[in-house]
Amino acid sequence: MSDLERALAALGNRGYRDAHLEGGIAGGRAYLAAYSLGRGATGLTFYDDDTTKFFEPHATGKSPLLMVAIGVPRSRSKTA
Repeated sequence: MSDLERALAALGNRGYRDAHLEGGIAGGRAYLAAYSLGRGATGLTFYDDDTTKFFEPHATGKSPLLMVAIGVPRSRSKTA
């Protein structure tokens, strides 16, 4: 989650791109960590106002950008 208003105030339109880039890098690291431990991971990028409400009070004033769910896959392909 990111305080996009603060990022935009500090960096202009570049702040929006930088917030997404930072989220993508953190998400990529989470994917690598999950796979190195034999787990699965998937990224989610669609959100609405209910997502922010769910994470309040921590999320107050912030916008969700990327969520990575990590866990043990239900089943694995036999070809892998």
